[in-house]
Amino acid sequence: GGESKTRLAHNKVLDTNGCGAIVGECAQVTLEGNVIDGNHVNGIQVGHRARPTVRGNIIEGSKGSGIVVYDKAAGLYVNNKVSRCTLACVGVRDKAEPHLLGNTIFDGGGSGVVSVGSAEFVMEGNTVSGHAGAGMKVQGMSKPLVDGNRFCNNLAYGVWVQDESSVTLQNNTMEGNIKVGLLVSHLAEPFVSNNTIKDNKHTGVILQNFAGGEFRDNQICNNGANVQLLNGCNALFEGNTIRGAPGGGVLFRNETTCTLRKNMISDNGFANLAVMHSANPTVENNDIRNGSERGIHIHCEARGFYSGNRVTRNGTQGIFIGGKAAPAVTRNHVEANGGCGIMVSREAGGRVVDNRLQGNKYDSVQTAESATTELSGNQALPVPRIGPLCPPHAGRLSNSDSFVMIQNPFAKAAGLCIGDGSRGRRSSLIGTPTVY
Repeated sequence: GGESKTRLAHNKVLDTNGCGAIVGECAQVTLEGNVIDGNHVNGIQVGHRARPTVRGNIIEGSKGSGIVVYDKAAGLYVNNKVSRCTLACVGVRDKAEPHLLGNTIFDGGGSGVVSVGSAEFVMEGNTVSGHAGAGMKVQGMSKPLVDGNRFCNNLAYGVWVQDESSVTLQNNTMEGNIKVGLLVSHLAEPFVSNNTIKDNKHTGVILQNFAGGEFRDNQICNNGANVQLLNGCNALFEGNTIRGAPGGGVLFRNETTCTLRKNMISDNGFANLAVMHSANPTVENNDIRNGSERGIHIHCEARGFYSGNRVTRNGTQGIFIGGKAAPAVTRNHVEANGGCGIMVSREAGGRVVDNRLQGNKYDSVQTAESATTELSGNQALPVPRIGPLCPPHAGRLSNSDSFVMIQNPFAKAAGLCIGDGSRGRRSSLIGTPTVY
């Protein structure tokens, strides 16, 4: 304790009834190359305003935590191996400010690193794996900087951020976790940039329960499902690559109001983008392509604003609007999809205006049943004979190649010339390009 600068090196500390080592108030000791192995309350406990250097130690088997850093303590914790603790392997509490650098933290019975209170600390270059809970759990008003770490093969989550924490997560890898790579919940607002979130078994990223934050320039790839935005969350996703999930690219559900802008969303199963159950997102200027089924699926009373997106080469419809959905779909480019460009089904409403449709396998736009969707200002463009997005079936469109099929004569269709046809009620093309 005190202002001690003692150096304790290459010792072995076995079972105790308390802690393996306690660094008291204001101490500046060095703990280096020690083995703290056994049934301790905590392996190393660092008290108020202490600033130790903890380097190259092996800390394992504590019935509490391996390292706990308390109120306003700081110090450098580098190249330690912390494992097999009953609770969190590393705990950072209250207003502590440690620097966690290059540690290996593994196989804990709880979470790997837990931050609570209003801790503000730096965690960089650590590997956190094999925990029964999360690799890292951030709670309370914590504001850590988490940079360049690897969170992998944990049984629950790679990183779990909750409460009103505003962690910065950048340049990390969250890989191979059994449930979710990154879970954000309960009003948390992280800044998440340039991370790789891949190969997590259930989902790559989940936001729920009014979470927010910013997610920029991340690679979210090959998870069971890539992104789920649920239960009133309101975050910004910009410049991310979201691809390769068999369970879908991005799902909006239950009154979420998130914004997706300038993302690449591609090669996902089911829908590249699905909007359900009263969700009301803003989706603009994204590249949505090569999905196995629909590019954008809007259903179940969902709303939202969808503008400036490029929706290309999806397996079935480019954009599907069904149920009682009432979106505003405007100024999108919908090209070379395996079904029609835009399909409006059942009791859907909303507006489909000023979109450009080109080279879709079937009709440019189809509406059916009791839809009340407003259609106006959309253009069916001719397809060039040679082009990177030209599907095998596409040649130059003729009047019979591209049309709007209207099964509901009460649908609002400005600029349509409607006549009877063998496949329902269809419009003839008026000029080139056709405006319907």
